[in-house]
Amino acid sequence: MKKFLLVTILVAFLLLQGCDLLDDNNPKPEIPGKIVFSTNEKTKEPQVFKMNTDGSDLKNLTNFGKYSAFDPSWSPDGAKIVFTTTKKGAVSSDAIFIMNADGSNKRPMKKISSDLVYLGGNPVWSPNGSKIAFEDCVACSGGGINYEIFVYDFETDSVTRITNNYWKDRHPSWSPDGSKLAFSTEVAYVDSGLSGFKQDIYTLDLESRALERITESGNATDPNWSPDGRFITYQTAVGGVQAYLYDYETNGHKLLLPDFKTSGDVQWSNDGSLMLIQASKYERATDQSRFYKFTEGKYELIHIELKPARGTFKWFN
Repeated sequence: MKKFLLVTILVAFLLLQGCDLLDDNNPKPEIPGKIVFSTNEKTKEPQVFKMNTDGSDLKNLTNFGKYSAFDPSWSPDGAKIVFTTTKKGAVSSDAIFIMNADGSNKRPMKKISSDLVYLGGNPVWSPNGSKIAFEDCVACSGGGINYEIFVYDFETDSVTRITNNYWKDRHPSWSPDGSKLAFSTEVAYVDSGLSGFKQDIYTLDLESRALERITESGNATDPNWSPDGRFITYQTAVGGVQAYLYDYETNGHKLLLPDFKTSGDVQWSNDGSLMLIQASKYERATDQSRFYKFTEGKYELIHIELKPARGTFKWFN
C-alpha cells in the first residue's frame, strides 16, 4: 500500500515579490507556532491533530472514534479550536464544536435544545475572537445543495444569516479588521445555468452589504486574507489544485508554486512575511503529499507521515 504524506511548504513571501534578500550563508528561519489539521492515517475516521511546525509533539485532540472531526481553526489567542464533526450532526449535515487547545472541554458551538446542536461546517474565528463565521447547507435535509454563510456571536449566543439565496456560498474568511468576509460563490453563473459547476471569490462588506468580485476564473475557492489586508490567497482546480495570490493594489493574480503539480491551503504568519502552503510534486496531492518548509528558494522535508483527510490545516504563530 502506498504511503501518504501531508505536504506543507514554508514560503518566504518577500521572495515571491522578487526580492532576493537572503543567501545560502544566512541561517534558515525557524518556523514558529503550531499546526492543527485533520487526518485518518492513525485512526479509522479523520480526527483533529495538533503538532509543532517542525513535526514534533503530535497529538490527537478529538478521539471521537466512529465520528469524524475536521476543518479545525484557531481562536485568535490560540487558546481554543473550533472544528466540524459528524458527532451529534444530522445525516445531511455536520455540527460545529469548540474545544480548548489541548483537546479538553469539547462542547457544541451552540445548542438548539438539550438534544440538538447547531449544524454547519468550515468554521473560522473573527480577528477579535467575538464571532465565528461558518457555512451550512440549509436545504440538504430535503435533498438540496443550498449552502449559505452564517455568523455566530458569542456575546448574544445568536446566529445571523449573512447570505440568503438559492446558490452555494461557501468557505468564509474574515478580513483582518473583521469588517468583511471573503467566500466562494456561484452567483456569477446562476443565469447561465453553470452555478453547479463554477464558482469565484467575492468579498462582502458586512455593514454596507457591498459585494466585490475578486476572481473570474470560474474555479476559485478557499480564500484567505493576508494580515495587512492587501492580499487574498485562494485555490483553483484546473489541471490540479493550485494556490494563487491576489494583490489588491495591482489587481494581479500570481501562481504561488509553479514548480509543484498541486498546491492547496495557504496560511500566513502574523507579520505577513511567511506562508505555509500544502503542496505536492505529484499529479494528485494524495499520491505523495508532504510537509516541507521552503526558504530562499530551497525545499526541506519535515518528516511527518500522515495521510491528508477532510478539510484544511491552520497555523497559529
